[in-house]
Amino acid sequence: MVLLTPLMRVMTELSALHKHWQTDPRYGTARLGGDDIYAGDIRGHLWPSEATKAGKTGAHRFLILPGFTEFAEKYAHVACKMHDMGHDCLIIDWPGQGRSGHHGTTDLMVHCDKFADHIRALQALIKVAGWHRGTLHILGHSMGGHLALLACDRLSSRIGTVALSAPMIMPRPRPVWAIRLCGIVLGLFGRNRHYAPFTRLPSLDEVRVFHENNVLTTDKAGYEWQTKWFEEYPELRRYGASVGWVREAYRSAARYVANEAFLSALKMPILILSAGGEQVVSNAKMKLAASYLPNADFVTIDHAKHELFNETAEIDAQVWDHITRFWDRQGL
Repeated sequence: MVLLTPLMRVMTELSALHKHWQTDPRYGTARLGGDDIYAGDIRGHLWPSEATKAGKTGAHRFLILPGFTEFAEKYAHVACKMHDMGHDCLIIDWPGQGRSGHHGTTDLMVHCDKFADHIRALQALIKVAGWHRGTLHILGHSMGGHLALLACDRLSSRIGTVALSAPMIMPRPRPVWAIRLCGIVLGLFGRNRHYAPFTRLPSLDEVRVFHENNVLTTDKAGYEWQTKWFEEYPELRRYGASVGWVREAYRSAARYVANEAFLSALKMPILILSAGGEQVVSNAKMKLAASYLPNADFVTIDHAKHELFNETAEIDAQVWDHITRFWDRQGL
């Protein structure tokens, strides 16, 4: 009985953990309603609107671009809302994430050599979806925001609007010069596909427990929504970046998305939402990037953390209010 009591307590806590996301109306019934499509080993999820499925034209086509380690299922609640608005949605699992395979030395690691590979993967998926003509709109989060700006450069004439949630203009760790130098040195020793130094891999039991001081969200239901998929589909879980990924993130920031010359050439309407309690990416670089963009709105959501689409209901309402008003101003 002495041994069983702690075990029963743990089981009770784990059971209670699931109830928050299940009872939250944003997550309880949210599931992807389209079909998976593949461009080689790159998985996407294509969810056409009811109008499009009925053969009608006029629905707006949205690319949903997830962040680092993320996967299509995590954006089910976002896609559900957009589908209800009458939009067509295409979500990508970036190379090395979700169901798009593994490129590192372990199944959990996220690795890439160049973000150009991600943009080529996105273009290939767009073609498979039959979206290779016409206007595209983008909704991107974190790393997906970084890649959205690269996609805007590559597909500039086709991009209508861009809404970005806490985009990774520059990763938060400093000093930049030291991290970039370390990456170059480790690369010379053949460590590109190995974990970045000091990476600690927590167990799933650790990850699934909500703590108020976590860097992602202030909302318990939103936090649990992100981890509950790993119990249903363990193969979706990724954690930690390779040396190569870190090198590329800082290189791409310096050369492109934090560069005034690059950003000033992007003329499309862009909305950047930042989190007041941001601890993952740099808000200062985000705001500076917005000042370089010719047609950008910059908004800070007070009291929010990095995962703006997984925050409290009150913050969630603010996020969607800003996004929908931005779309309204652009005629969407």
